[in-house]
Amino acid sequence: ALCVADAAAMVEQARAASVPIFAAHTYLWHPKFETLAQAADEALAQGERRLLIGTLGFGTHTHEDCSTWWDYGSHDAAMVLWCFRRSGPPVQVSGGHFGDSNCLRPVFATGAAQLYFGTASQRIRCAVLSGDDLSIRFVDAERDGNPLNRMLDEFVAALDGGPVDARFDPAFAIEVVRVL
Repeated sequence: ALCVADAAAMVEQARAASVPIFAAHTYLWHPKFETLAQAADEALAQGERRLLIGTLGFGTHTHEDCSTWWDYGSHDAAMVLWCFRRSGPPVQVSGGHFGDSNCLRPVFATGAAQLYFGTASQRIRCAVLSGDDLSIRFVDAERDGNPLNRMLDEFVAALDGGPVDARFDPAFAIEVVRVL
């Protein structure tokens, strides 16, 4: 879905038909990202008020029918929103285009994020989390931790009646669309 109304309609149609619907942002299952997200949770729980997350995501543009905002940036937006999920939705979002790159800056009650993403000949994704006494860097390495396999295992387990991981929550997916 490329707009909030379409995303909400998909969720409602799935619920009305009693069909499970899961949003899947693979990087949320990356072990290095999980470490970063846990550190963000702990910092916010300890009252950190100046948390900053910067992401840089570049990769080959694979979907010609949509921009890099949707093709690549949605995963970076999901990572940032997941880290700030305890802060509530962003209070402000700004962004723009810079040549082949895009910038998105969501501001939350407890901090801000700066996302840059665009196209490049090689896939690169990294995130830096910083606060008063905190600095963690997540650099994606191909096949590191098998996030896709981990996500699919959770998906299959949920379809088999197991608990549904919060990272699949359609409301979270709608929030990603809202930010973009």
